[in-house]
Amino acid sequence: MVKITRLKDRLYMAPLKKYEKYGKFPWKIIIQILLIVFTSCQTLLVINQSTMYSYNQYTLWNKVFLNRDVEGSDTSITNSYSIYRINQLLTVIQQTVERYYDINSQTIDNYGYKYDDDGNKITVKLLVEYFDNEKAFKQGYEIEYELKIGYYGPFSDENVQEFLNQVKKFELRFTLIHYLNKDLDLASDCYEWNIIQKYDYSSHGTIISTLDTDRTMCGNMNNNIMKNYVWISFLVIFLAVISLISVGTYINRRLLLVSQLTGLSIRSRLAWESLRISEKLKFFNFWVIIVTIGNLFQIFGGIISIISQSTLLKINETLVGFGCFFAWIGVIRFLNHTSHSYTIVNTMIRSAGTIGFYIIGIVPIFMGYAFLAMCSFWKTGIYYNTPMSLIANYAIVNGDSVYIFSDAAMQETAFLGQLYYYTFVVFFICFVHNIFIAIIERGFSSLRDKPPVQGDETSDDDYVVSSPKKKKIEVNRIKKKKSKQALKKILDSGSLESKGIFDEKTLHCIQEMDILVEEIIKNIKNIYSVLERVDKNHSEYDLVFERARNIIELQINPIVEYLN
Repeated sequence: MVKITRLKDRLYMAPLKKYEKYGKFPWKIIIQILLIVFTSCQTLLVINQSTMYSYNQYTLWNKVFLNRDVEGSDTSITNSYSIYRINQLLTVIQQTVERYYDINSQTIDNYGYKYDDDGNKITVKLLVEYFDNEKAFKQGYEIEYELKIGYYGPFSDENVQEFLNQVKKFELRFTLIHYLNKDLDLASDCYEWNIIQKYDYSSHGTIISTLDTDRTMCGNMNNNIMKNYVWISFLVIFLAVISLISVGTYINRRLLLVSQLTGLSIRSRLAWESLRISEKLKFFNFWVIIVTIGNLFQIFGGIISIISQSTLLKINETLVGFGCFFAWIGVIRFLNHTSHSYTIVNTMIRSAGTIGFYIIGIVPIFMGYAFLAMCSFWKTGIYYNTPMSLIANYAIVNGDSVYIFSDAAMQETAFLGQLYYYTFVVFFICFVHNIFIAIIERGFSSLRDKPPVQGDETSDDDYVVSSPKKKKIEVNRIKKKKSKQALKKILDSGSLESKGIFDEKTLHCIQEMDILVEEIIKNIKNIYSVLERVDKNHSEYDLVFERARNIIELQINPIVEYLN
């Protein structure tokens, strides 16, 4: 393997190019590809089995404890259920408690319960949030109730309406255990389901009921490493640790590189100091941030997959999902930055600045339309709160549900509805979309007119100059040009260890000058050491001090005259 002497190649050359030119084997690419393979396998073979099982169970809980009217032909899940009458609410509460205590009559599989120390089933917990806790406590209401068949807490009282007048939200909590066949291709043969039935009465009128679930493993984890793909998690952890070590090595080398640039000679230090911050940052690859974050997700996701039974499966699935996401994203950094495969990234980089400021100008208009719709069309059920208003208008911007939303608004207020949607659609789809496309197309076209070079550091002109002050533009252009020339001088250098920032013809001369400078500094220090032995109170001290200064000037002045 040939040593990489050119700094520009060390910083920007693609790994495969380094392998072709210098024989440096691209280990990092191999590690990244293996991470992609095994994190994808982890997602497909392990997480996918868990999510398929969990979705089937959630469909069952939705039918039993939320939308009781769902038929077998329904394939979609409705995540909320509206309650309009007190009798309806009492029926729902009663059925929930009864179905919990007799769950196996409602299902095909057999489910179990958690038991207290006395061997009794853990009861259904009713947790209540009041508008005014002190007022509720004075009326004898509590924050927590234990519900059983025949006793439903405050819902067993005659005056339920008085209780509801104090209530903001309440929820029912209970736990069921699902025992499974050990031959199933899952990580465990037992799952503990914590089911939360939430009721929101904060806006009064109707009570909105929703269902939330959490899962943990409660039984014996399958110890068949090959069958249950636990070995994949071990490999992911191993590869992520190696990748993280390589990132640490990379950062250490870059810091060493910067210290060499600032410590070699006066010329190299001046060249470094003349660089702009944006040019200095080019010595560091910010892909390492993405790689580091991805490695951390991969390590923690693998560890939880192996050793933690009590952790919520949702946390494990999220960690593994992000680990796989960053593994796939991270491979982009190995593409040749001047090739067509890197076009999307180069286009984004060149367009990002303009688009960012453009979005700042668009956001106030978008927010104004969203708030207007929330105030004017709330009866449609589309714009009944701020988040839904933003989501609905974002859908319209992308051409989704335009007819349905506009028809609902026009049914509410014909003139204002038509005016709102015509102006919104024309402005955002006809103007905003096309301007976005034009900006991105300009960035894409610039790649053809001014192709990116290695590190994009040798371009003499900037992509966009938008300031109207020509004098200021010219001053900035000159500064940027000087900065880029300094960067080019550094990047085109050879090995820093041999002070290769300069060409070979002047290297010997510069080395001799550095030696002379060191000798001059040494002599000056010797003169001052002699001067320190003289008593400052002596009558002839001033004469000795003047003599020392003259000697120093005799050594320095020729150098200054030569440089001028």
